[in-house]
Amino acid sequence: MSLNFGLSQNLSREKLIAVANTHMEKIGFKQQPYLVYQHHDVVHMDLHLVSINIERDGKRIDLHNIDMRKSEPARKAIEKLFGLVKAARKKNLV
Repeated sequence: MSLNFGLSQNLSREKLIAVANTHMEKIGFKQQPYLVYQHHDVVHMDLHLVSINIERDGKRIDLHNIDMRKSEPARKAIEKLFGLVKAARKKNLV
């Protein structure tokens, strides 16, 4: 997963970690091991989150449509909770 932030946002390391942890909790991965990686080769600030979808008991976490089912509502809640710039959807201009 990738969490992208607005160009005008300059978030502290602590706030980025809190955003990442909150996102993982809201999408049902709170108890999963995960890695948060930030790199600086793009103009905007972003984080990459890597985890596994197999729980300790061997049960699989359903990833089908996770972006619309869980990530989208999590993103909107996190934007409000942390006072982040709201993500704008680009419309196809055909």
